Amino acid sequence: MGSSEGLAWTQRALEKAENAPSNVRARALNAAGWLSYEQGEHAKGKIYNTEALARFRELGDEANTAWALVFLSGQFLSLQGRIEEGKALCEEGLALFRRLGDKPGIIFAVNVLGELARLDGDYELACKAYEESLAIARKEGDKLRQAISLTNLGYIAYHAGAFEQAETIILEGLALQLEIENTRYIPQDLAILAGPLAGQGKVNKAARLLGASVALLEKMGLVFQAADQIEIECFIASVQEQLGEAAFKSAWEKGQAMSLEQAIAMAMEEST
Repeated sequence: MGSSEGLAWTQRALEKAENAPSNVRARALNAAGWLSYEQGEHAKGKIYNTEALARFRELGDEANTAWALVFLSGQFLSLQGRIEEGKALCEEGLALFRRLGDKPGIIFAVNVLGELARLDGDYELACKAYEESLAIARKEGDKLRQAISLTNLGYIAYHAGAFEQAETIILEGLALQLEIENTRYIPQDLAILAGPLAGQGKVNKAARLLGASVALLEKMGLVFQAADQIEIECFIASVQEQLGEAAFKSAWEKGQAMSLEQAIAMAMEEST
């Protein structure tokens, strides 16, 4: 089940279970909030997660309060000028996870904190957060979270001008996604890789990967996540400027015609 189907199912369940026990409804609300985030519907997700948080606090459920806080903080990634509010919520949730010794929660929360810091231009805090997320994920054997942390560290290397290092790190994350056969984040990773490629002058390849990424996400019924949308839009603008409109259009269309397997193979090949 994809995030769009999951969200539709959860919304129907919420409509039919208005009088369900508070803990059951709170869990459904929290899930609906994060599924809304995955679909880019942050205003709706903020409403769901806010109500879930209030219910969990009332119930005295600290573990789920922490998840609601972090999920809610993620909705602020789309709210420019309100990142500090998101960071405060995330830090509160992270503190709860640390006190409870909840390793999956810590991994998730630290990564969200990194995303909020990165969008705020605080690359030092973002790097520290991503590195902690990666270290714990490695210790816990969580390859999905390792892959996500590596891709995010690729952004940090990109912003430091270390384009080759960024490419290597992102490809390492992509390899892990392939190892665990998780296709959810692969199209997005292809677009993220385009930034470091363009930084090295591999603009044609970057344009094709960007085109492939957008087309593949559309086929999957997905969108770029909020923390990535702004960065990827900048990559697209930069590649288009470097290539020129006609060459960019041609490369983009070639990318859009690619299958997922073809796009992955091109991302991993040495040629430009």
